[in-house]
Amino acid sequence: MEQSYRYDFALLVNESLIRAIEARTLLAGKSNSDARSEYVDRYMRQGFILTRYFYDALIDFEKESTGLKDAYGTLLYNISLEQETKRARSIKFASEAAPEVVVRASLAHNERLLLDEAEAQLALGDKAGAQKLALQVVNDPKSNEDQGRALFILARSAPDIRSAQTYFERAVQGAHDPRTLAWSHIYLGRILDIQEAREEALTHYRAALQAGDPTPDTKTAAEKGLAAPYQLPGRPK
Repeated sequence: MEQSYRYDFALLVNESLIRAIEARTLLAGKSNSDARSEYVDRYMRQGFILTRYFYDALIDFEKESTGLKDAYGTLLYNISLEQETKRARSIKFASEAAPEVVVRASLAHNERLLLDEAEAQLALGDKAGAQKLALQVVNDPKSNEDQGRALFILARSAPDIRSAQTYFERAVQGAHDPRTLAWSHIYLGRILDIQEAREEALTHYRAALQAGDPTPDTKTAAEKGLAAPYQLPGRPK
């Protein structure tokens, strides 16, 4: 694990929570349970040792009406140090972290990234706060942060589907990170499926598979999109 996460516990906690939320939202659906678990285990092996805790805690949280921002303190309070220490001791840690995590952590060692803050705000349900920070990156010609990632955050925090589609389209054009590129295509495919533009959606699912992201959850989501049109949760089939 990159040194920044070892010495900044808040950074480690937020990254673990973000990964847990991604596992539950990006891979929603009962049929994706194995892919979600593998996603969580992947980041546990990379040293984000609270990902499994947050993932399990979010199952109960999703049944409540309380917003994540208000529930955040309770989630932290309920962490059992004894249990998490025992869990950590059983992990076979990876020899190195994913490249995008190392880059983000290396930069955060000297200066907290605006986009890391934006991801944290988005994880807490503060879409307006996330959007404000991401826009700072997009509108700053001197920013060294990833423009594609900023657009990806703007898409996920957009107030409506039309705005989200526009930002995902821009992210596809500007993303260099394979995962950001792949998931921008997947989200575009889902949006187009909702709009009943199936042929265009299929093009994006295929592009996601060719984006170069090796993680199992990306492959699962893209292949699921190719197999059948995406439907919003709770929407009658």
